[in-house]
Amino acid sequence: MTCTISLKLRDEGVPKLALQMPLYPEAKMPFETPAGVDNISGGYVDTAGVLLFVWSLVPQGVDYSQPYITPLNAPSHARLPKAILVTCGFDMLRDVGHAYAQKLAAAGNEITYVHYPELPHGFIQMTAHSRRCLEATQELARMLGEALRKPQRPARGSDTKTRRRHEPAAG
Repeated sequence: MTCTISLKLRDEGVPKLALQMPLYPEAKMPFETPAGVDNISGGYVDTAGVLLFVWSLVPQGVDYSQPYITPLNAPSHARLPKAILVTCGFDMLRDVGHAYAQKLAAAGNEITYVHYPELPHGFIQMTAHSRRCLEATQELARMLGEALRKPQRPARGSDTKTRRRHEPAAG
């Protein structure tokens, strides 16, 4: 929803968010992606669960490819809030999240892309059961605090790429 809200606020010309932090973003339905196939069933949340979510959220007959349902399909990704975008290795949304990070960077947005290859979708809800999930969540909380303290950089042209890849420390 973070991606959709950021697009909608921009399109309506209201003040934009200071920061967006999509965690395993639902930027597109993942059914045909390698991550969608790899995580089709059996995980905490899996591709089958995304399908159920879509059936529950999107009324029958509505075009789910429109940008406020599928943000990856927006005609422009320019002038969006700075972002900390997070994906995980064991996540059906991994590939669509990565594609969305690339779109944000290509459109000149300030983005920090964080990928945790060893963690599953929903890891921030597993901190009581996994030290690694707790460490990753704490790392993201620190990044969020730092990003909110740092002033927004001036807007740049759409030809500027400002993608920083952050690989978490081994642990």
